[in-house]
Amino acid sequence: MKLDNKYTRLAIFLASVVVPGAGYVLLGKPGRGLMYVAWILFFGFLTFKATTPHISPIGRYAGGLAIWALSLVELSRLLKRGSDKLPKNG
Repeated sequence: MKLDNKYTRLAIFLASVVVPGAGYVLLGKPGRGLMYVAWILFFGFLTFKATTPHISPIGRYAGGLAIWALSLVELSRLLKRGSDKLPKNG
């Protein structure tokens, strides 16, 4: 996928904001997207079980939200780097 257009990069980033890991799939790195989704679920479950019910929902899923935020930071770094470092499709 060519990343010459800034709107293409924005669409990939927004896809990953809405559906975690989707940006990596669109970049041709589905394994990395699946890895992030697995870690998001794991840490979200871990912090959910480690907190009490009177903690806010954001606090209960803080581990998963932190991994999701880190995935967005890495995705933005990959998108800024450009298409020269990404795998070629076909």
